[in-house]
Order: sequence, then C-alpha cells, then structure tokens
Amino acid sequence: MQVLIHNGKPGLPDQITPDRKFGPMNDTPLVCVIILNWNDMPNTIRSIESINKQGYSNKKVIILDNGSISDDIKCITSIYPHVDLIFSKTNLGFAGGNNFAIENALHYEPRFIWLFNNDAVAPEDTLGKLVNFARNIGRFGLISPAIYNMGEQSSLQALVGVYNLSVPRHDWITDFDAYNKIPDNTNISLVGTALFINMDLVRSVGYFDNNFFAYWEDVDYSIRSNNAGFKNYLVEDAIVFHPRKSLTDGIYEIKPHFFYFMTRNELLLWKKFCRRITYFRGALWLFKTNLSLIIRMKLYKNGRDAIVDGLCDGLLGLGGPHISPPKSRTMIKYLISRYAEKILYIVNRI
Repeated sequence: MQVLIHNGKPGLPDQITPDRKFGPMNDTPLVCVIILNWNDMPNTIRSIESINKQGYSNKKVIILDNGSISDDIKCITSIYPHVDLIFSKTNLGFAGGNNFAIENALHYEPRFIWLFNNDAVAPEDTLGKLVNFARNIGRFGLISPAIYNMGEQSSLQALVGVYNLSVPRHDWITDFDAYNKIPDNTNISLVGTALFINMDLVRSVGYFDNNFFAYWEDVDYSIRSNNAGFKNYLVEDAIVFHPRKSLTDGIYEIKPHFFYFMTRNELLLWKKFCRRITYFRGALWLFKTNLSLIIRMKLYKNGRDAIVDGLCDGLLGLGGPHISPPKSRTMIKYLISRYAEKILYIVNRI
C-alpha cells in the first residue's frame, strides 16, 4: 500500500523524465491498472472488484481520488490492502488525474498501463486478452477492448473512432459491420474508457495533454500516437461494459460540464492539429451543430450556457479546468439562446 497526495497546484507532468525505466516484454509483463474516483465510491469499489477478478495476475491497482468532497475513499486501504491510494486536493480532470497516477505508477516499472473507468466492469478474461494481443501485435501505441452498454450484452457503445484532419472530422464507430469496412490506412482513435497504453508510447510522446482536462483527450492521444509512428488497435474479443450516455435518451439529465468540455475541447483539438483554414471550417461546422443542440434545449438554461461558454473558451484557446466566465458573456449567452434559430438559418447559408 502506498498513499500519496497531490496539492492540486499547477505543474502536472506532460512529459516523462528520460531516466524512467519500464518493465520487460516477457510472458507476463506488469500492468498498472489506474482508476480515478470522484465522489463515486460505490462504482469505484465495483470496478476494483472487477479488476481483482481478472485472471491475469501480474497487475498493480492504483486508485486516484480526484478531489472528492467526502473522504470515504480512505476505507479503500483497509478493504483492499494491495491497492495504492493517491489523493489530489483538487479535481485534476481525466487528463491530469491519469497523468499524476501514471507518473506514480512508474515506480513499479510497468510495461503497460490500463486506464479503467470507475463506472466500468469487465469479464474476467479481458485483461489477459489485452496483454496477449499486446505481446504479439508488434509496434503499437494504444489498444482498447470493445465497449458495450452496461446491462445490454449485445448493445455496442464504442469500438474505434475514425478521424480525418483535412476535413476536419471525427466519428465513433459503434458496429462491427462498419468497423470491418474501415481501410487499413485509416487513422484510428480509441476511447478512454478502458485504454491500454504501451509505455513505449509514453516515452515517445509523453502523457495526456492537460489542456483537455476531460473529454477528447483520448482522441488527442490517439492522434499523437499515430503521428509518432505507432498504431492503435481494437481487440475485438476483449469486452468492457460501461453505462450508456446518449444525447437522444435524456438530454436534460446530462450535466452542464459535459456540454462545456465536449464543445470546447473539440475546438482545441482541431486548432492543435489542423491548418488554419481547416480549423475555421471545423469551427463553423461545430457552431452549426451546437446551435441545433441549443434549440433542442429550450428548458435547460445551464446546458445552453455551458455550450456557449465552451464555444467561447475554445475559440479563445483556453484549456484546463473550467473557470467562471466573465460577466460580459451573459449578453452573448442570451442573444445566442434567444435567436438560435435565426442565427442557424443565416449560418447555413454561408
């Protein structure tokens, strides 16, 4: 058991220190499994139990409490003495939290890192299948199991993403028929729900980009993996279950921060990797898409405001955690919400 505390101040790692050592690629390479907890102990305990039941034995579980209000997580060390527990005094986000946890995982010299969402569960053979694939596939950066909707054994949530930086465009593939039609030379991204990371990739490109904080950091990391000459793969017969989150099922049940980060970070992604004219084309398309979403959210002011804040901060290039917007933005939010349909009509004619 190891207990560490991050003070939540700036200075989270982006790059790995060059003197770090990694474990060898042998028959049973060490995998460090990282789970982030944020005010969600029941799910976190369930995910630990799922990892404990994995048939692959050479693993080390590390839990990061990502600035939770309650200190209930402290009981983890008594329930699971084999688990390392790390604390952050503030919420570092998915990117920063995993960066901090990976940095501490390097103490064990792992060969692979498996990021595992705290609300996910996996059959007992999942980790073994990932390790076996990793040992035999050759040069890879990232691999992922197939993600299924929790409680729906035949309902796929995500397989891979396909991106084209010359458009720009990114689409998640959610069925095997479409996946099998993807050309071999297509740029593949992977979802962060249960992302399996080769430490060779970490040595080459560093950690997650802290500017993304939460959402789109997995696509960013996938692009950096491909750009560095690594390949990203789906392990089709490895499975992880994860709760469904859909804009079509219950838009008013989704918290505002989801809309903010999804909107802002897509703009940051295109700005990071695309030529200027391509970025503006992507920004215009995203503006149209979000205007349509705002029109659907007539009774959800906080959601509408989050989208507008995301658009503004993304265009300004502001990354990291969400900071309270200036009061001057209140009028912008009102005008966009009030006249969204008229604005969309004008923009569609451009």
